[in-house]
Amino acid sequence: MSMKTNGDMPAMPFEEVRSRFQGLPDKWANHCGLTKREMMAMAAMQGLLTNSGGGYSDYKHMAQDAVTAADTLLAELEHKNE
Repeated sequence: MSMKTNGDMPAMPFEEVRSRFQGLPDKWANHCGLTKREMMAMAAMQGLLTNSGGGYSDYKHMAQDAVTAADTLLAELEHKNE
């Protein structure tokens, strides 16, 4: 069994009510959505895209830098918690 890191945890988990009887809550279903790492990488990529492409010639390198930025931020946040 592998351990989840902070970056693998849900960024904004939520619960949804599922009902079978006249709209009354019957069951809660957990939804995880994006991980913190995915959300941070997405925000970094958005920033790079709004900066007129940031001098990138293709999206692959931009995406790699966005993931690197997310990983660096997560590592720094872990370091601050020690």
